[in-house]
Amino acid sequence: SPAQAASPTPANDWTQDATENASRASANHDAGKKKEGDDLGESIGHAVEARIRKDGGTERLQKDFTEGVQHRVSWVALALLPIFAMMLRALYWRWDSYYFAHFVFSLHYHTALLLFGAAFVLVQALLPTSLWPVRGLLHGCLLLPGVYLFQALRRMYGESVKRTLVKVCLIGTMHLLALFTGLAAVGALAAWRALGQA
Repeated sequence: SPAQAASPTPANDWTQDATENASRASANHDAGKKKEGDDLGESIGHAVEARIRKDGGTERLQKDFTEGVQHRVSWVALALLPIFAMMLRALYWRWDSYYFAHFVFSLHYHTALLLFGAAFVLVQALLPTSLWPVRGLLHGCLLLPGVYLFQALRRMYGESVKRTLVKVCLIGTMHLLALFTGLAAVGALAAWRALGQA
């Protein structure tokens, strides 16, 4: 009859109930995740406030954080040596050599990076950076690591200019990503240690 056709079937009721339950579960899950994020933010905020109240200001907190970062930056530099060698091993997998040869190249290149960094700091300290020739020299110092890496890879592995340029871009990108990741981890650890002294 028409009345029976218009009445909802059990299958439709089940589908509607399942949809409502799924929507309710999704809303509860989102609310739970938001609550967890709020709880984490509140706990960090409470830790910072407790440390500031203990020291009477933010100076001590900033000092502990800065010292923590400075003490652990060398960890990042040491960790980059084998990581850089693994990048070379992955990109030059056809090159018939052991991992140790790539590690020696990594040690050589990072030593050159330290020298370039020292030259950059010396130029900034000894010369007036307001003059445009000095600024040009500083910009040139920033380009030196990439140019040196290109020449060193060409000499070490003997590939074409095009292939070496592509690999310099890949290695440079991965190297910067590893550096920023390491620095972020060091900063997070230093902040955790500084807040943990509250």
